[in-house]
Amino acid sequence: MKPLTGFKKYCGLLFNLFAFIELLVIIFEHSMYCIDKNLQSFNTFSIRNIEACVKGLESARIYQGKGKGLFAATTFDPQKCRKEVTKGDSLENDNNYSLAWVRDTLKCSHYDLVAGNSEHLKNTMSTLLTYFRNNIQIIDRAIEDNKKNRCLRYDDHAILPRMHPETLERVHADQKKDLQLDMAEILKHLSLISHKGICVLKDIEDISLVLKLIDYFKAWDYSRNADPPGDFGIWEEGKEGTTGSLIPVIHSSSIAAILSGFIHINGLTLEAEDGSTKIVSIAEEIIHNGFEFLNERISLVGECEERPYDLTSLIILYDHLILKEMGKGDLLTKDNETKILNEFALLERDYGFMRYASEKNPDDLDDYHKPQKKSAEWTMGFGYAALIYEKLGQLEKALKYVEKMEKTFDWKTGLGLPEAYFGGTNRPVPISPLSWSNALYLVMYETIRKHTDNELAIQ
Repeated sequence: MKPLTGFKKYCGLLFNLFAFIELLVIIFEHSMYCIDKNLQSFNTFSIRNIEACVKGLESARIYQGKGKGLFAATTFDPQKCRKEVTKGDSLENDNNYSLAWVRDTLKCSHYDLVAGNSEHLKNTMSTLLTYFRNNIQIIDRAIEDNKKNRCLRYDDHAILPRMHPETLERVHADQKKDLQLDMAEILKHLSLISHKGICVLKDIEDISLVLKLIDYFKAWDYSRNADPPGDFGIWEEGKEGTTGSLIPVIHSSSIAAILSGFIHINGLTLEAEDGSTKIVSIAEEIIHNGFEFLNERISLVGECEERPYDLTSLIILYDHLILKEMGKGDLLTKDNETKILNEFALLERDYGFMRYASEKNPDDLDDYHKPQKKSAEWTMGFGYAALIYEKLGQLEKALKYVEKMEKTFDWKTGLGLPEAYFGGTNRPVPISPLSWSNALYLVMYETIRKHTDNELAIQ
């Protein structure tokens, strides 16, 4: 009878083991159900919302002419674009969202990257490289002056960040706020496109141009080799100089864009369609110096002395997490990563994130403060927050920000997301849609839908 008793014990243990495994399966299925339920709640990622963003983004995409592949900042209006540019009034051009910015085009093209739209990527990069080639004299002059140990000038060595999307005509900002070094993001974009196995360089001339762009951004030494140091940043702002005009200040987001570009493209083999190749080599000392400078600035002053808390910090953190996910390195120390996360609450509002806040004025005013005398609430903030928490593996928090962004759609236009809402109101600002916000929503969709089997297709 003893062997039988042992057999009974064995069967009992086996039964318990199977029961335990079944319990684990139930727990796993329940957790997946909860994730799927969260994704489908609040009408999240409904076809209607996706279609609105696609429609809005396509209304800004340039399909013909010299600017093929660029994005206007909002729905492209050829008549308005011609009218404003030909007036020659730079202040009016500042408010002309039918123009194309290098920055906005790169942000919008990031959607084409994650969606694998190779033909769109080729058109965009071909046109941007043509635009940079049109600025080759400025690029060469900056490189040569740097070799001669001369400081660079924001009014003499700047590649203008905006252009006419039909003609590629360079368009100035008011008060000469033309130096915006975050356009170094093109280096990161080229690297990520190459990582996808998509070739966007045509020949050795394209490769040579990319290498010159790297030297151009090196020449600025993260905006320190400038007189005065700094640039005008993503928000195109500086500080008042002695003559009353604006002068540059050092922006952490511009430092981060250059550093991120260097890290991404360093060691990459540039390949062109004609078979030409070249390996990019950037000295580790340059990258290390950028890392130290960036983290010192974020730790001590944030985005800049005037605005320690800024929406651009979310962009820096998102880029940092992309690098970490790819195993390429870091933009931020762990302390600064935590610092930026803790600052979310200072900027978050009902319809988005404030563009910036200062310690003296937690509701710092921006372009849209009238008549509420409150800072506008920028819809893109929710998108960056969702993408950040997805990268951190905190899907529930990511989904909460998806829900919040869903509530900011402008159904009067039916073209997706506005640039912002007037502070403390449910009224969108006149710029609607904003191409950058629409693209960010679609990037968010493409990224977060990986976490559910019930994937939605873009119709």
